[in-house]
Amino acid sequence: MSFRSPRRPSYQRQVRVLAASVFRQPSSDGLVEVFLDYFHTERRRVDMDNIAKCVLDGMNGVAYADDRQVIHQYSRAYDLTEPFWLSDGPIDLIKPLARHTEYLFVRVRAVDKRRQ
Repeated sequence: MSFRSPRRPSYQRQVRVLAASVFRQPSSDGLVEVFLDYFHTERRRVDMDNIAKCVLDGMNGVAYADDRQVIHQYSRAYDLTEPFWLSDGPIDLIKPLARHTEYLFVRVRAVDKRRQ
């Protein structure tokens, strides 16, 4: 969902609810990196920067206390009609990718204080 969409508020509430089911409390003291992997089988209708803005705003106060803590945001779209390679280590995406024509995989990682 693009942050420009009129359905953005509803989508951001959905992101907030899903994030709250994963994060016990927001990371309040450290910096974080956010990785967004968008998988699709149809022609992409939205820009990744608009998707990222919507998701980052939706996770604000849930995954992290404030989105100013996000020092690195990486987003990439994968066309599932073409072969692709993920090099980020083991990621179990087979089940969701088998059930959906569109899927957004979000990872939030604390930044090692030595890298700050």
